[in-house]
Amino acid sequence: MAATTQDQPDSSMMDLATPAASVSAFCRAVLNQLIPRSFFGLGDAGMSNWKTLMKAVDKFINLRRRETLSLHEVCQGVKVTIAAPSCKVRSLT
Repeated sequence: MAATTQDQPDSSMMDLATPAASVSAFCRAVLNQLIPRSFFGLGDAGMSNWKTLMKAVDKFINLRRRETLSLHEVCQGVKVTIAAPSCKVRSLT
């Protein structure tokens, strides 16, 4: 009969842990399915905003106990553009 982790007194909880990279990949895949890419903008700005969010997800997953991640930190680097009534695109950043 094969020994289980409960039978081995020297096994640790870390043997059962999932790597942070796997958790982050799962979270990014879920967000990719839930949020349409057009939500982040079009073109290069939209791709940049998407990458900024993905980096924030990685950072959040890798936080240690008692570390925080503010909304301000997450939004740093997000590019916002608006269309004026004359259809000229103007950047707010």
